[in-house]
This record gives sequence, C-alpha cells and structure tokens, in this order.
Amino acid sequence: MEDFKWLENAMTSNTTPIPYIVETSGQYDSSYAGWKAFNGTNISSSDCWSSNENNGWISFYIGDKYKIGGIAITSRVSEVTGAPKDFKVYCSNDNVNWVEVLYKTNEISWSSSEKRIYYFDKIINGKFIKLDVISNNGRVRLDVGQINIYCTPLKKRMVLQNDNSYYSLSENTLIHLPDNSHKNMILHGIEQSKEIQLDVPFTKHNYLNDTPVDGASGKVFTHDIGKINALGIREIKENKSFEPIFTWYETKMTSNNAPSPLVASASSENLPRLAWKAFQTYVTSTTIDDCWLTNSGETLGWIQLDFGTVKTISQLKMMGRNSSTGDKPMEFTVSGSNDGTNFTELQRFKQTIDWASNTERLFILNKSHSFRYYRINILNNNGHSVSGIARIQFGYKREVK
Repeated sequence: MEDFKWLENAMTSNTTPIPYIVETSGQYDSSYAGWKAFNGTNISSSDCWSSNENNGWISFYIGDKYKIGGIAITSRVSEVTGAPKDFKVYCSNDNVNWVEVLYKTNEISWSSSEKRIYYFDKIINGKFIKLDVISNNGRVRLDVGQINIYCTPLKKRMVLQNDNSYYSLSENTLIHLPDNSHKNMILHGIEQSKEIQLDVPFTKHNYLNDTPVDGASGKVFTHDIGKINALGIREIKENKSFEPIFTWYETKMTSNNAPSPLVASASSENLPRLAWKAFQTYVTSTTIDDCWLTNSGETLGWIQLDFGTVKTISQLKMMGRNSSTGDKPMEFTVSGSNDGTNFTELQRFKQTIDWASNTERLFILNKSHSFRYYRINILNNNGHSVSGIARIQFGYKREVK
C-alpha cells in the first residue's frame, strides 16, 4: 500500500520555496496573500489568506507529479464566518485542464482554527490542486487559515539506450538491463506476473527479468537461433505452487473511538453489544454479548469502521455471534467511502446461510478497493428479529511462490 502523507507546507511567498507556486483569484491586501494558507502556521487572525470577495479560488503547484488523495482546510483564527461553505476541489497536470475531485455543500458551524479533512473518492495524479469556493458562511470576505494536501510522489522510471545496451534510471541508480539474446533468456527467464508478446518481433522485447533463475526451476524461455523470430518455450515442472498470502488489519478496539484514529459506529446498538466489539481482537467470542447487535425489533442495519486514513482491502472475514443462526447475515453489501457520507457499493453477497456459533466466513471481493470508511449493510438475515456479528476483520490478498 502506498505511503500517503500530508505535505508539509512552509511557504514564505507565493513562489518560495521552489518549486511551489501559489495563485489566487484575489487578496484583500498583501498582508493576507495566498501563500499564507500554505505557510504551515495558523496562529493569529492575520495568519491566513483573505480574498477581496466572499468567494474565490486558490491553487497550489506541487512541482513534480503526485498521487493526490485528499485536502485539509483550516478556518481562520477568530473570523469563522469567512470559512468556506460551498466549494469544489480540482486537480490538473497543466494548470489549464482541471478535473473535479470533490464537491462539498453546507459546510457550516466552523470553530476558530478548526481543521476539516476531506478525502477524495478516488486517487488522482496531478501537479496542481485548486480550491474553488462558491460561497462562504456569510462574511464579506472569504478566509482560509491553512490548506494541506494528502499525497505521495509518483515513482519515476527512465530507460536509456546506449548502442544495443539498455539502462534503467530509478531512484538515482543506473541499472543495466540484459538484452533479449537467447543466452539471457535461458539465464534470466521472465519475471513473475509479466508476459512476452508472441505477436511482436522478438528483437523488440527489451524488458526482461535481471534475476537469474536458480537451478532452472519454474518457466524457462529459450530462443531458437535457427529460425527468425521463433520462440520455443520449455516448462520445467516443480513441486511449488502459488499460495495466497493474507494480510489482515489488526484493529483491537476497546471502545467505539479507541484506539485512535479508529472509530466504529452502527445504525443502532443493543447495549452492551456495541459496534466496537465487532472490531476488537479477532478471537472467538465467548458469550452472546461479545458482539455487535442491532436494537430490539430492528431486523436490519449497518456497521462501519473509520480507519482514519485510506486503507486498501480485497477481502474481509466475519465470525457469527455465539447464538442461534437466525441473527447472522444472509444478504449484505460492502461499501466504501472517503467522507463518511457518500458510500460506493463495492460488492453484494447473497445466500450466506449455514452459519454456526463462532463460525468464521471469508468473503473475497472482485477487486481491491481503497477507502477510509468501510460499511457492512445487512439487507436480510437468517430469520431473527435482530442482526448481529461477533467479529469483522478487513484485509487484502496477494500470491507468492
């Protein structure tokens, strides 16, 4: 999973330090210039960007292309009615063509120097980010105390050619790439999960695995020198097979908001069977109360976990409540969100029957997803007047040899 971080801002003018650049639709005067929204501080009422109108935009050039996943906006000290109310966020690679990544309305009731975090529904690549405020909370001028960007640099890779040799420039390191001679094909094989296009002339294949195949195990590719562009493939059998590796997020919750930054919530709770109990240490439940349960008479409901940051999942496992089978989910959806309000349905599971007490069930999604919030919405249970789940754990899968 990629290492997203909040970009540390320390602007001292609209163009320093290099390569950052701040542009705005306008400013009240030079004491409230746009760069102050990216200077890393928000200590007084003058430490902000203030527009000359009650709306406007401010953009930030990051420099190199980044993967951008969210934005944080902090209100001005004291003047909270100048904070954004309705606004959009855009990203761009050229400062001309912009893509909308976020639209928020009715962001009201700001407190002094309050930071609000907004994660995008999907990650986007870009060099520029723009906050376009349509209206504020009533003041004559628009005020923004601080803006932070949630992002990670795109990894760079460059291939250089010198005569018939190829080199890869990655992380400031020059690496020699073997050519596609029959000798190198035999020595090196091809990297797992990669492929060779058989309909492309063999002399055009230049990206081969540069790690020798020890003892010629696995799949070995050989080139028949006697025929032009003829590729012979020889497979050597071995006993090893691809095994799935499951990685699970350990939540170990002790209340609905501990440990930080985790937050568990549900459509309803049946005391003492609270939402967090489904996300505590993943062990077999011991009593009928060691679980999450909907309120009396509420057959259906949802339970969700806020990780506090974006997490990638491709699977989840659930354990049935230590009780009769009727309260366990039969049909449910898994949804994801980055703002806790707008959810995207990721997959629907049906006919999950034949539960038993403390039985674990593994559910594999069709593909990986990256969100901050994940919600399980029970659409139908196995016949009880309430629904419950003893344990829930999210994770992802990869295959190794």
